[in-house]
Amino acid sequence: LREEIAARLAAAGRAAAEADYAAKRFDSAAAAYARAVALKPDLAGAVEGRYISSVIPGVVKAANEKDYAEAGRRLAPLLGFAPTDPRVLYLLGSIRAGTGDLAGAADCFARGLGRRSSGGASHEEVLALHKELGESFGAKGLQLDTPFEERFAEAETGDWKKAESARFVAYPHN
Repeated sequence: LREEIAARLAAAGRAAAEADYAAKRFDSAAAAYARAVALKPDLAGAVEGRYISSVIPGVVKAANEKDYAEAGRRLAPLLGFAPTDPRVLYLLGSIRAGTGDLAGAADCFARGLGRRSSGGASHEEVLALHKELGESFGAKGLQLDTPFEERFAEAETGDWKKAESARFVAYPHN
């Protein structure tokens, strides 16, 4: 019975998170995703992209304001949830670089690229790794996950449109 209740609460939390995400209420969405995953850990794979994307705007805003303590506080839940995700490592590396921890920043950027850090790091090495990891995200940089409804709506009438995420591919025809 307890597992059934947890599953229902997790489903309701995920639905609330999806609604908040679609409405661009990212702080509320991130909190709802965290609660849903805490209740039903096997949801993690299904909500990973959106959960990370819900946290990114707050971290970037705080880092741009040079409030690295706040940026770190906002990023902390993702460090336990998706510690190897390149976007999470990029943000953590940026925070560490902002606080002057060049070795820590270089380590994060290198891990985001799937490499090992060389240990110490100069300012130039950190900038090069930062640039390389940033470029690996493509032209749009740290892009947020687009809700399926928006990807579907972008399809042209009469054409097949490939709508995909990290977990599925759909070919709707409108």
